[in-house]
Amino acid sequence: MIFEHHQIVQILNGAKTETRRPVVEASRAARAHLLRSEGFSVTEVARRLNCSRGYTYALLNAAEQTAQRPPWTTGQSLTVVRKQGAPEVCRIKLTGVWRQSLEEVTPTHAQLEGFGTLGEFLGWWRERYGGTPGSRVWVLDFLVDNDHVPRLLASERRGDSRGYTASVYNALPDEPEAVPESWQERSSQHASERDHELRIQRADEVRRERSRRRRGGRRMT
Repeated sequence: MIFEHHQIVQILNGAKTETRRPVVEASRAARAHLLRSEGFSVTEVARRLNCSRGYTYALLNAAEQTAQRPPWTTGQSLTVVRKQGAPEVCRIKLTGVWRQSLEEVTPTHAQLEGFGTLGEFLGWWRERYGGTPGSRVWVLDFLVDNDHVPRLLASERRGDSRGYTASVYNALPDEPEAVPESWQERSSQHASERDHELRIQRADEVRRERSRRRRGGRRMT
């Protein structure tokens, strides 16, 4: 996870124990959810997305489930870096993951973020991420993780049954730390949900094509 230099200093000295990240909603399901939240009817959402009402309901259901699932989990250990690809400075362990809007951030939250006042935090946030008072954000509470056991790709015949090791001496040289098993499970789950969404979409397209052909057949007779 990327932090600015002054934030890393605050993390190391215990002055920063909370961070916020924007909630990213870019999928078609999220688009359906956004249109619905703006007051459009299901029929209008279906028209704008060029799909049936049944498929729109499936998208809205998927969006509701996804919106409640954070990209991180409590207890997860994260690498702290200054920029993408930079060496690890330290690690943090998440003690809580939750959502709120920017307008719900309090002066106490701003202090946990390492800022002196709420205004300073909001100014920094708008400069970095933009957004509005109603913008949703992920909130991550954390502590410095001094107990993390690395998960490294092992050189031949030096790892466990899955090919990983915690020792840098038995690891493949110049290889980054492997993705945690919890991430792999979550990625598999997301892929399965995406596959389910595509199957619903294909079935909906088949039904629409059959309906179109039936209407064409009736006109010919």
